[in-house]
Amino acid sequence: MSSRHVLRPGAVAGADRTALLAAHRTYASEFGWPVALNGDSVDLFLDGAVRAVEVRAGFACEVAGLLWASAPLGPVLSLPGESKLLWVFLVAPDGDGVGPAVPPGVRLLSSRHTVPLPPSRVRGGEVGWVNRPDPAQPRLPGLRTVFTAARVAQRPHRW
Repeated sequence: MSSRHVLRPGAVAGADRTALLAAHRTYASEFGWPVALNGDSVDLFLDGAVRAVEVRAGFACEVAGLLWASAPLGPVLSLPGESKLLWVFLVAPDGDGVGPAVPPGVRLLSSRHTVPLPPSRVRGGEVGWVNRPDPAQPRLPGLRTVFTAARVAQRPHRW
């Protein structure tokens, strides 16, 4: 597994070590996520149980709204970048092993990636939650569900 981040490799100094350790423990124990401390970052390794879908923030708002209306939204990260804000939807892979076609405007992150989790800092700023994970609802939305919401959000609205 590579430690390549979604944005740019390498975190920046500034994250509180105590907060990083507490977050690492929480993500591993409460959610069972494969995480590791990497300097000033808590990194989520994308594997067979957790996948990630990256979407530009403006379009991601529409996708999130559709998911919220029809299914549990699940955890969504806000990743600052040098020129754009990205949202990352954490999803469960679909069980049949055959992935759906990736809709335009979204990027499915492969298992070669890691995703920094709060309270990590990346070069564009601090990683945050748009929608925090909920220990009472640990199940992630399915990959197909998020892709379907992205396809619907791309359709022209007829008012």
